[in-house]
Amino acid sequence: MSFSTVAIAEMGDRTQLLSLMLAAHYRRPWPILAGVLCATLASHLLAGIIGIRLGRFLTPAMLDAVVRNEGTPDIVQLSGGEPTIHPDFFAVLDLAKQRPIQHLMVNTNGVRIARDRGFGE
Repeated sequence: MSFSTVAIAEMGDRTQLLSLMLAAHYRRPWPILAGVLCATLASHLLAGIIGIRLGRFLTPAMLDAVVRNEGTPDIVQLSGGEPTIHPDFFAVLDLAKQRPIQHLMVNTNGVRIARDRGFGE
């Protein structure tokens, strides 16, 4: 009983619970797995397209709006996808460093930093 309670509590979201229930009910996990895979790919494709479109709005005016609203922001974090592969990554860093931001954080998986020896120079 406690094992099943912990297992259910560890389920991440409704999609996982729905997949579990459908697989238990229909006893055919492969079509359910295929549906989950297609839905996940479609969701990530849409998020990528939207992210590319919204990335064009990362301008000095956006950083100025953060400073205007916060005064002297303690932390500004660059994240979303993998910011280090953005073609204007270093230009964005330079723009942020020109403003009164106390700490600038970059949320990255570190793959580019690990593979590109000249990245941090």
